Amino acid sequence: MVERLTTIHSFIEGMDLQAFVEDYKTQLAVTRLVEELCEAALWFAKNDNGVEIAARNVDVNWRRFGDAGNIIRHQYARVDYVTLWRNLWGPDVGALEDALEREVPFYKPLFRKAEQKETPDASSAAD
Repeated sequence: MVERLTTIHSFIEGMDLQAFVEDYKTQLAVTRLVEELCEAALWFAKNDNGVEIAARNVDVNWRRFGDAGNIIRHQYARVDYVTLWRNLWGPDVGALEDALEREVPFYKPLFRKAEQKETPDASSAAD
């Protein structure tokens, strides 16, 4: 999960919402990494070793990550990239970063310390 978050951040570093919506390659790459991140979060909620971590970090909505992964895997043609972008900066990722910071000593939060860049005009996702 740490690697996925770090890689996602490196892909979107310096971008704002409009740039993300206009960059199909980055959308696809980030979507794939989010899918893997969601799968890992779901594993935590179900696996014996992960259950302990999930229990210590109840502020993380582990199930919501699993649900998001299911949408990406099974309804991939309907992924809304504006919503994806906004969720990368949302409270669920912030809570996940807090948990990773507690559980993984070398993890340094990237998203919650970065400034969300969003242009006011970007109101729809790219197809």
